Amino acid sequence: MSAIASWLAGDDETAAATLKEAATMQGDSDWPRLAIQYVNGTISEDEFRQAPERTTITPFKRTSRECEVNCIIGLVKESRHDIPGAIAAYQASLATKSSGDTEYFVSKLAVQRLQKSGDPIHR
Repeated sequence: MSAIASWLAGDDETAAATLKEAATMQGDSDWPRLAIQYVNGTISEDEFRQAPERTTITPFKRTSRECEVNCIIGLVKESRHDIPGAIAAYQASLATKSSGDTEYFVSKLAVQRLQKSGDPIHR
């Protein structure tokens, strides 16, 4: 998540370093690579949505990864000012009921914020 946040903030160097660290710690190089490819526009949203099936073994982990994927899609859509698309992605993250994930709470707060105030980035 911090690699995505760094990238969205325009800090490519920190994003790359954080991504490398995440891949090393998780032993899951496909996951962070797919997330960065999606954010960079190298793979489509549909391809990125397949990440949970490609990078997890257990149903619990797959649900957690679906939560992450949808939250990242929401962040990207919000950064591109697609507020309805962002809300839909955040709601999909919440629908996983993966409340142990940070991304679940990010999505929950984002939905509340966006439904209350619209597009706060440009107000």
